[in-house]
Amino acid sequence: MPKRKKGSSRRGTPHSLLGQLQNFRFLAIVIAAASALCIFEANNSTLPDETDAINPSWVLDPRNNFPDVLMELYPNRSKPRYWRGFQAALCLDFGYDVSPVCEKFRHRNMNDVRQEFARAIANGEKSNEKLFYNYAHVLLMLGESEEKVNEAIRAWRLNYPHSSLKDPRLAFQKAHDAATNR
Repeated sequence: MPKRKKGSSRRGTPHSLLGQLQNFRFLAIVIAAASALCIFEANNSTLPDETDAINPSWVLDPRNNFPDVLMELYPNRSKPRYWRGFQAALCLDFGYDVSPVCEKFRHRNMNDVRQEFARAIANGEKSNEKLFYNYAHVLLMLGESEEKVNEAIRAWRLNYPHSSLKDPRLAFQKAHDAATNR
């Protein structure tokens, strides 16, 4: 086998950086395509984030009912419990009961919503600020003791000390005042 010249590879390309990168051209193309796909998916995600203002159609449209799918797939996890409770709250208290999805909540009440939220928290959920906030709000709606409400608000503040949300007691009072002044 003849000896190669110093500075050249078997294919005859020089040992420069460009020459070395040509060996990885296919890998670079695959990585670029995968990165573009990831960016597209991240920017065009169709599932809501818990921190977003939720459009009720996310949980009440029978064609797009992801809380039921999550409950079927992961019945003992926290996120499906939160979304089921949120769905029930919309159906029971916020006038969205015309949705066919709400039919399953006809014989339930806000106490069931409280139980779903409590189960989600008991399962160890810590990454969903709205769960803690809405749990405190539901306790206020149900007229729970000040001790239970304060405990729920302490848990919310402990997990989200820099939250931009108002104290649930203030938000509840404002909503209550608006409802009584109609």
